[in-house]
Amino acid sequence: NVKAVLVNCCSPSAALAALRTLDRCAAPGVRMGAYANGFKVTTSEWMSGRTGVVVGNAALVQRQNREEDYDSDGLIRKEAYARHVREWLSSVPSASIVGGCCGISAGHIAQLAHDLAHRVAKAAES
Repeated sequence: NVKAVLVNCCSPSAALAALRTLDRCAAPGVRMGAYANGFKVTTSEWMSGRTGVVVGNAALVQRQNREEDYDSDGLIRKEAYARHVREWLSSVPSASIVGGCCGISAGHIAQLAHDLAHRVAKAAES
């Protein structure tokens, strides 16, 4: 009786890839969601302070990052995170649970709430 499956503590682009995979594998009616982190580098690199080390999947994540999406501390900007979440929701029909993990602040969540409220209002007008 699984109601939902979520991924968390990964980059926004990794969350999208995971949601797409889960959407193909999950039983009908199971909701999907993601709580990505806000680090420009992998969580392990962020925690260790080794932000110059790029190995394995970290190289893929860094290639998918847009420099302007991150501030000087390597944290994702609110608008950039909201853009990723909108992509999750538009790309994965079963995705309906969103939030944030490490590096995502109350400001990021406020931006999401604003954007999603606008999205719902716009859909209601159609």
